[in-house]
Amino acid sequence: MLFSDKTYDLSLAQRMGTILARRFDMKNALLVGTCLLLLAGLAAPAFGGGGREAPEPGVLEDPVRDEWTGTGVVTLYATIADYTAATGESITEFSEAPSLAQRVQAGEIPALEQRLPAEPLVVQPAHRIGVYGGRFRESHLGTLDELEDLFRELPILFDAELNGLAPNIIKSWEIQDNARTMVFHVREGIKWSDGQPFTADDFVFWSEAIAWNEELNPAGVRDMRIGGEMGYFEKIDDYTFRAVFPDSNATFIDRMASGMIPYAPKHYLTQFHPDYTPRDQLNAIVSQRGYSTWLDLFESESEYEENPDTPVVTAWKLHTGSPDDPVQRFERNPYYWKVDIAGNQLPYVDGIDRFNVGESVEALVLRAVAGETDYGDAESFGQVANYSLLRQNEQSGNYRIVQMVERNPRALGAIFFNMNHPDPQIREIIRNRDFRLALSLAIDNQRINNIFYEGTYALTQGYTPPPGPPYHGEREIFQEGMTYEPDRANQLLDEMGLRWNSARTRRVTDDGRELSFTFLVRPRTPDFVPKAEMIEENWEEVGVGITIRPVSGGLWNETVESNTHDIAMDQWAFGGNLPEIPVFRDLAPRDDGWKADPGWGLWVATGGDLGIEPPDSVKRLGELQRLALGATTAEERTNYERQMYELHAEQMWWLVPVLQPGNHAQTHWFYFHNRLQNVTVPAPRENYYGIPASWYIAQ
Repeated sequence: MLFSDKTYDLSLAQRMGTILARRFDMKNALLVGTCLLLLAGLAAPAFGGGGREAPEPGVLEDPVRDEWTGTGVVTLYATIADYTAATGESITEFSEAPSLAQRVQAGEIPALEQRLPAEPLVVQPAHRIGVYGGRFRESHLGTLDELEDLFRELPILFDAELNGLAPNIIKSWEIQDNARTMVFHVREGIKWSDGQPFTADDFVFWSEAIAWNEELNPAGVRDMRIGGEMGYFEKIDDYTFRAVFPDSNATFIDRMASGMIPYAPKHYLTQFHPDYTPRDQLNAIVSQRGYSTWLDLFESESEYEENPDTPVVTAWKLHTGSPDDPVQRFERNPYYWKVDIAGNQLPYVDGIDRFNVGESVEALVLRAVAGETDYGDAESFGQVANYSLLRQNEQSGNYRIVQMVERNPRALGAIFFNMNHPDPQIREIIRNRDFRLALSLAIDNQRINNIFYEGTYALTQGYTPPPGPPYHGEREIFQEGMTYEPDRANQLLDEMGLRWNSARTRRVTDDGRELSFTFLVRPRTPDFVPKAEMIEENWEEVGVGITIRPVSGGLWNETVESNTHDIAMDQWAFGGNLPEIPVFRDLAPRDDGWKADPGWGLWVATGGDLGIEPPDSVKRLGELQRLALGATTAEERTNYERQMYELHAEQMWWLVPVLQPGNHAQTHWFYFHNRLQNVTVPAPRENYYGIPASWYIAQ
């Protein structure tokens, strides 16, 4: 049996990804519950659900039927000493999976005590202690979707209520010099999956060899920039490093807990980097491996999801295959550095088998209905399109649909304009706010809402913040352009001097050209193109023609970022609630991915070194971003963010006809097979906040 001397039951909290509506049959629904993530507390360092009396020691024969159901919230303790101080319980011995014990006996790996750090992270289950064994089945569409959210190990984590921070790889930290400097203490004794020590050198290597390398990152790394300048890491000792920034960057701590992975295996990657390996030797490796440049080689050797040789600190490690193969297999990492409160090394599940079903959502759904997969998110399964079908077959398929915690709203069909269009006359028209306002007023967004979303979505006009505190998106400033007013749209276009042609079918420019644009559409969901066709009808009525051009994500990004488009449409996420702090998202021009205009975004992000100089309004947005990132309190940060939202409303850089609410049940859900236990309900928005290593397969 798995346990040393205690019986509990561990839980997961789950994922929340980028989710959009898929088709026309949406029904209104209610959000189920509130966020049950992980972690909490700080003085008595329990990060999560708080204290609860431990059960009596004993062997757990059937975890599924065990009476102790935990607190419902995953709780983390920075060290065993912290766990003891908070609960009065102690962890005096450790256990490992039987498969690892066999490898120890065979002399393949060191004993457990040599593999665990001196101070492992302690995970208190949300429900029960799991059992070792079994393999987790995931079906996918030939991509790495969902894998990052299962595997990602952030330096720091958010607590269960998303009100504070909790340790992970970083055990503790201090903020100094008005947030220009932060000191981080790495958990001593963590090892990479090949047994090599994980130290401060791995953070400093990432900073010096990756973030600051001009070939790998010509514009730097946006998460390390403040006010157009890059910060850097410097080593203090083997387990301590310092982050130094040119200006106050208080939100950097939150960024470390919001998806940023600022470390890399130095001991492995230096052999593929010109700063550490002579060029002639490196070129020989590049040629031998069949790559064109060292950049291609380095990228390949860094991709732990596709390269089995790349060391990791995740719960599982790639064993064979790639996302393109029929089956991709991951095995448990014998050096994983987390234990449960009974001293059991995580993860519980032996491995993950990913089955590639090609590009067919139907095949994915059929496997799910038949109970042949263990996990999937709504986006992969077609969201609304297949929600009812999956709900109807829960019992026969032996699975359950789990709602996720409320998330931030999404713009399903955000419309972006090429503010730096190569045609001077078209550029002047596009940059005129009245033109963009006219196109917004010409869209019958309520009709779009009724036809595609049964009227359950919110009407909006641009980057509108959530209603209520702290941003108050219900204010009048955010309402302009939200209603369908074709007469006013025509009036604005008339006042711009865009006269009609003789047949009154199309407006014309000063030089007599009919006003028509290519509409670049990224069809993330089946409703995107039909929705674009409705917008086409609306704009034709006011004399503006468009030709719809559906393109894939890669080509869409390439075209928009090279300023060779006219108008483009994609989905986009809106900030507003932790851990999605608005200033981290497209509220601000942080790099050349800023869709309002990539060139302007790059100019702001690099302090004018690269990109296209923007108008004063965009420069002001960049300054507000700098102030928000440096804010030392949430109140101060949200004040700057509020001003940024207002600037978006004033300028109307892009249009958003409808907004997907963050509590729309038919689009915010997960699929779990019933054999997969320890799933928190409702599921949190990102798996890594719930410690996926704590899931187990019921025997």
